[in-house]
Amino acid sequence: MKVHPTQLEFTALVAEVPDSSMEAKAAKRARARAFARLRREEQAAERRREEKLVEMLIQLGLTHHVHGEPGKSIPPLLRVLELDPSQVFVREFLVRDYIRMEDYGAAKDCIIDALRDTPETGWAYVGLAICYREADSDPQKAEQFLNRALEIDPYDAQALEHLGSLCLAEERFEDALGHFNRVGLLHPGRIYAHYGRIMSHLGLNSLSEAESALERLAQQADPATPEDAHLLAAAEAAVLAAKERSF
Repeated sequence: MKVHPTQLEFTALVAEVPDSSMEAKAAKRARARAFARLRREEQAAERRREEKLVEMLIQLGLTHHVHGEPGKSIPPLLRVLELDPSQVFVREFLVRDYIRMEDYGAAKDCIIDALRDTPETGWAYVGLAICYREADSDPQKAEQFLNRALEIDPYDAQALEHLGSLCLAEERFEDALGHFNRVGLLHPGRIYAHYGRIMSHLGLNSLSEAESALERLAQQADPATPEDAHLLAAAEAAVLAAKERSF
């Protein structure tokens, strides 16, 4: 018995029959163009959503960084690099936060990635110097990295301050004072440089110079900022102790 297809089956069969007419080919090309345009629009919308997410994560991470919350700043900043590897600037903040958490291994890994992308990255050498000084107890290697940072940027305040700190720890007070004075000339608002000058003068037994430097620190420091308040209190205590010893 001959079986006739239903109307739905017949329509499907007809749709599957290739049509070589010009109209069919034009319609096929039009459908292809429409599909490609729709796909491009979807991809563009997805990129915009991703870019907005990256911006939000950067803002979140840097906010926690500024408030001294490395445990909260690191995850969003890592996510930024996953979504958009071109946002290489966040590595500097990641390194600072890893150092705050004393995770020097993670800090070094992040620094290596930064130097692989951009070898002339001054902050990366400063970060390496901190790692070698704090984790590896190798001040000589740290000083080499700080000098490398200054070769890249002779006005790098962080490199100069860390060099001054290294010299203070080794009681090279003249060298320390030279580094801190240079920071003061280039970046007068750097509070740690004022503190370093005070401690350098005390190391050189220049009490009057230390007192003058303390006055400048008191003018510049913001007592509402924990770091400024801590440095000011430490400097005041050191100057007071030096006065008592001089009597």
